[in-house]
Amino acid sequence: MAGLICLAFAVNLLTSFLGALTLITYLFVYTPLKRKTWLNTAVGAIPGALPPLMGWTAARNDLDASGWSLSRCCSFGRFLIFWRCLALSRGLRERRIRHVAFGDADGFRTGRQAVSHTFGLLFHEPAPVALGLTGVFYFGGAVLLGEYFLFARFGSHEA
Repeated sequence: MAGLICLAFAVNLLTSFLGALTLITYLFVYTPLKRKTWLNTAVGAIPGALPPLMGWTAARNDLDASGWSLSRCCSFGRFLIFWRCLALSRGLRERRIRHVAFGDADGFRTGRQAVSHTFGLLFHEPAPVALGLTGVFYFGGAVLLGEYFLFARFGSHEA
């Protein structure tokens, strides 16, 4: 609560509100879902993607398309990082924490989710360039890395 109060008075109310939303969704929605459904991964993307938006609103005191584009890219990227790190799956199963790979012995559902979110990220990558936030160097690197991820995904035995 002290952090939210500091954000409200030292930064702005919008950033404090987003901080409260992050806290509430993480503690009271995402965390309880970890033991109930593998969909917790999707729900967890919400509090995971809000901090970049908080940074944007702290600097601009505005929720505009640029802030949302950064948040969306972060959200898709978080999914990809999680799904690509399937080495964690065994430890998470032992603790009965459900995630997208839970109950997916052949990896098909997990692979499908990784590929679909890679396409989602590739779709959103032009937004920061179109909004003037980044340049051609970012765009080229992002597209090349996204395509590499897809190639690695389709080229593996898990695809």
